[in-house]
Amino acid sequence: ICQLVWGEDCEDEALCNGYTYGMYCNRWGNSILYHIAQYQICNGKEDCDDGSDETGCTSFENMKSCIGYTQAINVIRIPIFNYTRCAVIYYADSSIPRPYCEDFMDQTNCSDISKVGLTCSINGYQSTVSKSVVCLGIGLCDDGLDGQCITTSHSCTIHKRQTSVVRWRTNMQ
Repeated sequence: ICQLVWGEDCEDEALCNGYTYGMYCNRWGNSILYHIAQYQICNGKEDCDDGSDETGCTSFENMKSCIGYTQAINVIRIPIFNYTRCAVIYYADSSIPRPYCEDFMDQTNCSDISKVGLTCSINGYQSTVSKSVVCLGIGLCDDGLDGQCITTSHSCTIHKRQTSVVRWRTNMQ
């Protein structure tokens, strides 16, 4: 569906505009391919029968990396793959975001232009910021541009420089 909100089956955002977000693999000994969301990749738990969701998670030379978001005590540095970058953020327990990276850096430098909310300088380099995190108050842009938003009603927040709605508040967020 590609409307930037996870559906009940968590797969409606997996294939959007020619890009795959997350990955597909066999699970539970079935020959059926199942979708593995980005927050399930490199989380220390094998979700795929062949362990492919945990492959390449410890060696990431020449790749961007981040501290993985995890509920565990251990801090783990993980690579940012093309299939984890700018994926829609899943919200667990109605309001708790489960990003791939703890610092949301996976929501920058989007390949899919339909996911881009704005362009700004991040750590001194020009980059894009995903629509999924604009107006969340995360502060990815050096100048705070991603947080310059106006709440026009209880359910609608827009970015000051955008003409379209950036964030709808739903019962999930």
